[in-house]
This record gives sequence, C-alpha cells and structure tokens, in this order.
Amino acid sequence: MNGKTLLTCTAAVVTGLVNAKTYYFTVKAVNLIGSSPTSIEVFAIPAAPVRAAPTHVAATVSNASSAVTWEAPSSAGGSNITSYRVTAADSTLASRGAESCGWTSGPLTCAVLGITNGDS
Repeated sequence: MNGKTLLTCTAAVVTGLVNAKTYYFTVKAVNLIGSSPTSIEVFAIPAAPVRAAPTHVAATVSNASSAVTWEAPSSAGGSNITSYRVTAADSTLASRGAESCGWTSGPLTCAVLGITNGDS
C-alpha cells in the first residue's frame, strides 16, 4: 500500500437517540492534512417499541348497548397513548356490527351503542 495506512470504518453506533424522532447524519474523512467535504446527508428514525395490548377488557351489556372497560397496556411503546377505539363485531350476522366508540380522556370505559339485542 505504498507505505500508507488506510483506515476503513463502515459503521458507527450512535446511542442515546429518542424513538420516533428524525436524526440526520453526515460523514467526513479526516487525516493529518485536513478533512474531506461532507458526505450526502442521510436520515434515520429509530423505531418506537411496539405497544402492548390493553388488558382486563370487560363488557357489561344492556339494552342495545354495552359498557366496555379495560386497563392500559403494560407498555405504551415510548409514546403516550392519546386515544382508544372500541369496536363491537357481530358474530351472528356479518353484515351487522362494527359499532364503535372512542376514548380520549377520563376513566378507561366506553359505551358502544346500537348493538343488536340477542346477538353475540
């Protein structure tokens, strides 16, 4: 190699990043004479961990409605949960069902309205 040493590094590990935040990276080659122009910029977004499912889900039925309660998942995946969507599916007749309700604050309960009495 003509008495020259060539240092090659093809990877660098960057720690302490925040999940779901965008980071931009560039690279320069540096030697005793100076540094090269900056490389093309690339970006990466560390993936947020997968959220766990809500637990202890329970439904109490009444006339054409159901009150559904649950507990928050053990892991929110690195980001606060801002809402839940509760959906009722009708197993008796596929063309019915899919009634739902949304939760955004307060106790973890939601009233699903419009379900068919006598269906499962």
